This record gives sequence, C-alpha cells and structure tokens, in this order.
Amino acid sequence: MALADLEATAHGEPEAIEGIAVTLRELRMQVGIRQIDMARALGKPQAFVSYYESGARRLDLLELRQIRRIRLAAESASLLAAFCGALAC
Repeated sequence: MALADLEATAHGEPEAIEGIAVTLRELRMQVGIRQIDMARALGKPQAFVSYYESGARRLDLLELRQIRRIRLAAESASLLAAFCGALAC
C-alpha cells in the first residue's frame, strides 16, 4: 500500500463519511427516534447526534455499536406495537 493510500485511509474519504452519516440519520428516522431521544439513550448531548449525522464528527466502533443497539430496541418496540395494534392486544 502506498503512502498516499494510507493517508487517504487514515483521514477518511469524505464520500464514505457522508454516506455513513446519511444512513445513520435515515435509520434513526425510520424507527421514529428523535435526535434528543437518541442522545439521551447514549448519555450524550443532542449536538453529539447532530454532529455525527452531519458528518462533522466520526464515530468509533463502540459508539456505533451503542447506536445499533438503541435502534434495534426501538425497531423491536415499533414492530411489537404494530403487531399488537393489528391483533388488538
């Protein structure tokens, strides 16, 4: 791997970072979680969510894992509510 390739990897590619940010925002919105609610679940200020969704801040793997868990929990709750609504639980 050339030095230029390592530098590009180390500094990240803007298109990739933007794509991840957009995807995280879309996934959050699909399950109906507001930024403030995501931030509270993460124990962070709302600006934290805004920054990573705009691409202004990168996430480390542990933060990404926390976000995934919160999203999956919200998605499960949403699916359960829809299921119970359909069955008149």
